Amino acid sequence: NVGLPESLGRYVLPGDADNMLEPTLVERTLGVLEADPRVAYATTWSRYVDSRGRERDPPNLGYQPITNYPPMIDFDNIAGDAICLMRRWLFDSGFTYSEDLASYEDWALYRRLVRAGRPGCVIPERLFSYRVLKASLIRAHVFPNTVRLQDEMSAGLRPAFLLHRQFVLNA
Repeated sequence: NVGLPESLGRYVLPGDADNMLEPTLVERTLGVLEADPRVAYATTWSRYVDSRGRERDPPNLGYQPITNYPPMIDFDNIAGDAICLMRRWLFDSGFTYSEDLASYEDWALYRRLVRAGRPGCVIPERLFSYRVLKASLIRAHVFPNTVRLQDEMSAGLRPAFLLHRQFVLNA
């Protein structure tokens, strides 16, 4: 959130420090955003790798999100990883990553985007690698607390969703 207002381009590419992008990721995701102005962000499937960058064995090939389509997104992060190309104006118009969550900030943002009528797009190609480490934050703290984190997201989303719904009903 701190760096987003400083960005100068029409698009931003947030991500995690341990992700590695394929050379075609930006080209492919940019093509989606340029082709359809309704799409808020574009992401791809990931490839799971170990600490040395070697691919994991099947069936653990990677993460294969679908889209940020409701209502499925409320129960599982089917929308994508933090790696995605996003339209910068979304952040100028008030969309941000939650600073109240311990994790899943990207999932919470994708949920808010879909509620605002801003769909995402997932390219079904493995265009970035995600390091899977035994002592990673997600394994040690996030996965064991997924239900609590989902509840935190829902608590944070409910008021904004109800306000939006009330506005639509009163319009």
